[in-house]
Amino acid sequence: MRHVPRPLLLILLWLAPPAWAEDSEEAPEDDQELEDFQPIADEPEPEGPYRHSLTPFAGLQASACLPLSELDMGLHGRLSAGAWLPWLGGRLLPVVELGFATVGSSGLVEDERLPDGEPYRWELTMRQLELGGGLHLRALRADAPFSPELGVAAHGVRVHSSMTGAIGGADTQPVHELSWRLGWRATGGMAVALGPGALTVELGYRAVPMDGVLSGETSLSGLVAGLGYRGFPW
Repeated sequence: MRHVPRPLLLILLWLAPPAWAEDSEEAPEDDQELEDFQPIADEPEPEGPYRHSLTPFAGLQASACLPLSELDMGLHGRLSAGAWLPWLGGRLLPVVELGFATVGSSGLVEDERLPDGEPYRWELTMRQLELGGGLHLRALRADAPFSPELGVAAHGVRVHSSMTGAIGGADTQPVHELSWRLGWRATGGMAVALGPGALTVELGYRAVPMDGVLSGETSLSGLVAGLGYRGFPW
């Protein structure tokens, strides 16, 4: 190996760039590559039309009925079961219903032909058991926190009429009558989401014509106002 003079070696070392300088020149290129790299975000898939699932429910309602006849105001209770249908955003709710109601009337009859001319006091009670079905239509989708509703229903009504009376403090023999009638109901109201279901308020009209021996040509028809709850007991 040929010996290099010391003065020449010092000149070559002075002219050659240091290793740290080469690294500093290449580093910005690497940093620029890291800055240019950005992860590609997944594009959100477009949402399809809202579709509500078939959801069963059970309901309970208490209401008051003001008959448009000589009968007194009565109380009604109703149990229902149905489902939110998947079409139209869950706006359709078919139901089957079982209802109970009691109305009555009372009066005083004065007639000279009665024993000793004593007035006859009578009281008529009409107990009803109804079974039927109907449909509720919501204005807004099932996931709305509240929505106006319309409802229609038809039902068969079993009416048990009972009349009791008294003359001069002595009770007379009670008289009973059993009859079957067809009726219908139309309501409008509001449903407000509460817990696992909805609180419902209804106002409407109930029609049940009567033509009995005890009741005469009267009617169980009248205005109804109810408060209920529709939810998921299971």
